Amino acid sequence: MKKFKSIFLVLLLFNACECVPTIETPKSIKPVQFGNVLFINLIDSTDFISIYQNNISVIDSLKNLSLLKNIEEENNISKIGVSLTNISIYNNKSTSLSKLSTPLFSFIAQIELDQYYTAIFYGNNNAVNCIFNQDVLASSLRLEKIKLRFINLSDNDIYFEVENSSHFVEKYNNTTLLYCNNISFITIKDNEQNILEKIECNFSGKYMYNIIYKNKTYISKYSLEV
Repeated sequence: MKKFKSIFLVLLLFNACECVPTIETPKSIKPVQFGNVLFINLIDSTDFISIYQNNISVIDSLKNLSLLKNIEEENNISKIGVSLTNISIYNNKSTSLSKLSTPLFSFIAQIELDQYYTAIFYGNNNAVNCIFNQDVLASSLRLEKIKLRFINLSDNDIYFEVENSSHFVEKYNNTTLLYCNNISFITIKDNEQNILEKIECNFSGKYMYNIIYKNKTYISKYSLEV
């Protein structure tokens, strides 16, 4: 009888072990609620950067804006979970966090539901800086008027002049968020009114534009139809 009981217990234990399912822990949990962030890489001598949110990969390989042939190549916006969050950037294209070196730059950002943001990384590998703007866009004007922000990353004071089809010229300096009905040209001038660059514009109200001056002009945009 004891022998029978022993065999019965062994069979019970074997069956119990056999029935336990294999549970795989997910590598990352995708948030349900998002804000929208455009990341721009303008770090000198850094062709690609990787971007992480709370140690989870957001962008594996963000190309330097200076390497893009036109703004049509760069129109990606990232969904970032709503929270007070840590964002870090690295100077490589690896998706494995264990292989990453010390971050080039880290900062804390408050991401709110359905809001739009632009993060511009600039400087060099030894000293990276960031401009992080919330693009507060009135919903009534979102897809009608042209929306742009001017950013000066040069060492000198400059001015952006906007000319519309009626040849009306308005002068702006840094980080201005502007709504326009139409734009013909944007002229960049120094303090002595010397023209540094003049750009012919063909902009659409479906996008938010960043006009960035860093010894030359870079234009980045993202779609508001996301």
